[in-house]
Amino acid sequence: MSLFIGVVGIPYELINNLAHNIQSTDSETRILAASFKNIDQVLKAVRSGATHVTVGTDVINLFLADANISKAVDNFASDWYQIHGNYEV
Repeated sequence: MSLFIGVVGIPYELINNLAHNIQSTDSETRILAASFKNIDQVLKAVRSGATHVTVGTDVINLFLADANISKAVDNFASDWYQIHGNYEV
């Protein structure tokens, strides 16, 4: 089952309240957050309890352009190659 809630204003409190209710009832329900305009919104939603997010390529590109993320991706690729060689998933 899915529930769509269009929120005007600050949705993070709603996400947090939903997450606490889900956890307190041992529900297997997940929270999918969407319609992000920037990286900060994505991070706030995840910190508030969103378990899944949908993100446009414009926001993903901003995220990947961050120097720390680029280094982490490069380190992961290097580690992967050392462990698995050219094996792809």
